[in-house]
Amino acid sequence: RKPRGMRRTSTLPIYRPRVDSPSSIIDDEQFSEIWDWLPKMNKICDAQRIFSTETDGVSLKTLYQRCAELEDEDQAIFALIQTQTADIFGFFLPCPLKPTGGHYNHEATEAFLFTLHPEVQHFSAANENENYFVADQQMIAFGSGNDGVALTLDNELSAGMTKSSATFGNIPLTGDQSEDFICRIMEVYAIS
Repeated sequence: RKPRGMRRTSTLPIYRPRVDSPSSIIDDEQFSEIWDWLPKMNKICDAQRIFSTETDGVSLKTLYQRCAELEDEDQAIFALIQTQTADIFGFFLPCPLKPTGGHYNHEATEAFLFTLHPEVQHFSAANENENYFVADQQMIAFGSGNDGVALTLDNELSAGMTKSSATFGNIPLTGDQSEDFICRIMEVYAIS
């Protein structure tokens, strides 16, 4: 018998994470895709939704509060964003999201960005710079260099911008490569 939560592939069993609340954005297969990209120590964990714009409103301050309530100050998180044009992308941080005092966090070396729709892509740190993320009361931003910031969200979590960045070696995360987007839904999960 296979252990609970495992699925068999042609070579090794893969842990299938338990998610406490179904996502309004992605399905189980897409969750498994994200799990494939996680650092090894997070792959055996489950996901707990700690924030959703559908239930918690559109406030960066509330998102920071939900992250501050996590039991472990080093608990990893990932976020999913669905745009008005149905693009789905997000980010992983090896730590909770919190204001950085206007300075980039240079220690989140395992941070990455990803897209799930219309195309599945993963963008890890490209070792061009260590500007993984910066956060304050007005916005959160990921990466820098090349054309600019890889991903930016405003304090209402309703509008953002995406460009190619040297930090993650990414292309714009929207399917049509447009820079500006409107956020329809955002969900944030703690990995524990």
